[in-house]
Order: sequence, then C-alpha cells, then structure tokens
Amino acid sequence: TRDRVMVDLLTEIMYEPIYNQIRTKDQLGYSVSCDSRWTNGVIGIHFSVVSASKTVQEIQDRIELFLIEFRQTLSDMTNDTFMGHMVGLAKEKLNMFNSLSESTASLWGEIRDGRYKFDMDREEVICLKTITKEETLKAYDEWISPKNNRIRQIVVKVVANEGPAST
Repeated sequence: TRDRVMVDLLTEIMYEPIYNQIRTKDQLGYSVSCDSRWTNGVIGIHFSVVSASKTVQEIQDRIELFLIEFRQTLSDMTNDTFMGHMVGLAKEKLNMFNSLSESTASLWGEIRDGRYKFDMDREEVICLKTITKEETLKAYDEWISPKNNRIRQIVVKVVANEGPAST
C-alpha cells in the first residue's frame, strides 16, 4: 500500500511540471502526461508523449533530462506546496464514483488483482497522511532518478511509417 501511495503522490507532483515543460515550453508533443500504473501487482509510472515532429530518441532524451531537473524541483518544494499535493491526492482518492460502472470496475479490479481490499482508497489516504517529503525524495531517487540505477525500466516506442517523427 505504501509503495502504491508513494507512486501516486510522485505522479501527482510531476503531472503539471512535465506537461508544462515538455508540452508547453519545449513543444515536443501535443499530448504529454504521466500516471501511475498497477498491473497484476506490478507498480509503475507511465510517461507518455505523442509527437508528430520529434523522433523517439529526442523525446526519450527530453524525458530523461526532465527527470534529472525535476529532482531539484522536488527538493526545493516548500512544505506548503508538498502538503497541497497530498491534500489534492487525498481528495481525489476519496471522490465518490460517478456511475455504477466505475464502482463495479473498481471492485472487479480488486478481485482480479487478488487483494480483496474493497476500501483501498480510504486505506491509502490513511497511509498518505504518514508520508514525508524526505521519504518522497528517497523514493524518487531510488525508483525514478536517471542518476541512480533504476530498479527496472521498460520503454515502449510507437513510430509512424512516414513524416518527420518516423526517423
């Protein structure tokens, strides 16, 4: 649970800065995002950049540079800003489902993953209250920072057949 919450918190903190840097300032792609992933018990972070004009290598290099630069942003973050991200994530986790299908999907996800923790969101918010900025920096350094050897990494590249991004 703690690792899942930490990954959610890191993506909550990174989402706007990566979009602002890569999409708005660098204009590398028209769709830029990051999100946490949980697939069959494997926790991860997903970065996505869709571009019609930049090569896969240019995008991958820019994401790596962003991750190096973001370490300082995270380190310099004020306690108030950090708490703001924690409160935002807690509110998001405690939002009620908008439909029966959303509720059903969440319940089936617990069954599929074999956890059977049907109040996971509440449990994650309780865990979130105990996370510190120092622990968040440590997790970033261990799991994400390109300067350290990451635990594991997979890169999926989808390239068009023609156009400027096809090289």
